[in-house]
Amino acid sequence: MKKGLIPDHLIADATKFRKTNVQKRQIKEISVEIIRNIADEIKRAHEEGRTGIITEMPEFYNICNMPEMDAHREVCFEVVMYLRQKLYNVAINSNDPTKIMITWRSKSDIAEIKVQKQILMQYMKPF
Repeated sequence: MKKGLIPDHLIADATKFRKTNVQKRQIKEISVEIIRNIADEIKRAHEEGRTGIITEMPEFYNICNMPEMDAHREVCFEVVMYLRQKLYNVAINSNDPTKIMITWRSKSDIAEIKVQKQILMQYMKPF
């Protein structure tokens, strides 16, 4: 490309503002830690007979040279995509994006339970 009359140093190249390998590693480390905590919560909830959890993700992350809003989006995306890959149902609270609801029953599971309850209700008699 032909060099113009304007000095090259006036503005940094756009590549300097893209995600770096260090940032990618930090995002991965933070995401893995959050997923480990969620896994523990899910295990406890399942042992207690619950079918889902509402958990909170950190609001702030210390990812070098990345705005907090971007850092939260990146980490949240990684966590949600991992959970979806593992077939969990995930919802992010629109009023508080640090809160996420995770359930593990599918629509067919819920439909089957509803039918079971309806059938059992037919056999309920006072005696």
